[in-house]
Amino acid sequence: MDLLYIEQGDNQMYAHLAVMWGLIADVDIQSEKYRWMGSARFTAAAVARLLFQRKYYGTLWYLPSQNKNGEDHVK
Repeated sequence: MDLLYIEQGDNQMYAHLAVMWGLIADVDIQSEKYRWMGSARFTAAAVARLLFQRKYYGTLWYLPSQNKNGEDHVK
């Protein structure tokens, strides 16, 4: 996940690029048993994965950024 901090005059904005966890890979791997369906196998595997969701466990780490003066942006 990429985080972004923008400061324009008095305006301060935070944003993130993307958070994704293996859904595409899960659908791709699961779709192998539906190979007989042709390209529709990806849709079938995606619907199956959405109906029968998995729990993913992970750890989020972050590095506080500093401005040019060495002060932390995150308070």
